[in-house]
Amino acid sequence: MNLYKFHSKPESMEHYEFHCDTVVEVIWSNYENNPVELKKREEAIAKNSEYACVYAKEILNDRFPLGEEAIAKDKHCAYYYATDILHGRFPLGEEAIANDSRYAYYYAIDILHGRFPLGEEAIAKVPYYAYHYAIDILRGRFPLGEEAISKDSVYANWYAKEVIKDIGQSMGRHTNEFI
Repeated sequence: MNLYKFHSKPESMEHYEFHCDTVVEVIWSNYENNPVELKKREEAIAKNSEYACVYAKEILNDRFPLGEEAIAKDKHCAYYYATDILHGRFPLGEEAIANDSRYAYYYAIDILHGRFPLGEEAIAKVPYYAYHYAIDILRGRFPLGEEAISKDSVYANWYAKEVIKDIGQSMGRHTNEFI
């Protein structure tokens, strides 16, 4: 029995923040193979990012608007919701995605097929993603990521050879200024 529903301000009660997760786990374990029963419990499912995303993918095989607010708060769920459910942009989840270099890079590649300005700051912090963002997305220099790239000898070398080489050649000389 959910005693929180009888309280006028359940969020003020002890352990309320854990109750939603626990309730959804119980619901899912009891009804995961019963879409009719899960449908009756969508409000509870919608409060948990992971279960809302799984519900959209495995049960609805479509958008789950009621759960999108929760899904948008979790970078992992937001990314997979965009790729597996929406097959396109998920503006509500872009802030969470943008805060993680890996998800920001893959969102740019897989969803946007181009720049993801909101995620560039996170991407710029990790040499691997900064280098690949320059090569795969920008097809040129990524000034914001050059500091991180310069701290990794392998990516610094590749960046100099693959990205900066064009600059030196266009100036009539070879340059190793980056290394």
